Amino acid sequence: MFPKTVYANWTVTIESMLSLIGIAMLTGLAFARFSNPTARVAFSDVATISPHESVPTLSFRMANQRSNQILEAQLKVFLLRDEMPLNLTVELWESSKFSSRSAA
Repeated sequence: MFPKTVYANWTVTIESMLSLIGIAMLTGLAFARFSNPTARVAFSDVATISPHESVPTLSFRMANQRSNQILEAQLKVFLLRDEMPLNLTVELWESSKFSSRSAA
């Protein structure tokens, strides 16, 4: 069972090539969809604030923990500061100072 005319041969050839290309594209799309790259990045324990072009800038170091290269990296940094107002700090210090004297 085979194509008997030149037209049928060309039709089968084009159909088989298109189906191979289609399967290859679907395989690539499925792989790209389900493969989720995860980064392994090490951050330094120390961050500094220093002037860069006359603007105070937060600087820290980070390194790739894998043997591959990182291309087109994007990074979002959020800074969370936990500080107390100065007058509350003084009040807490004075109250603890007086409470330790009265306990002694």
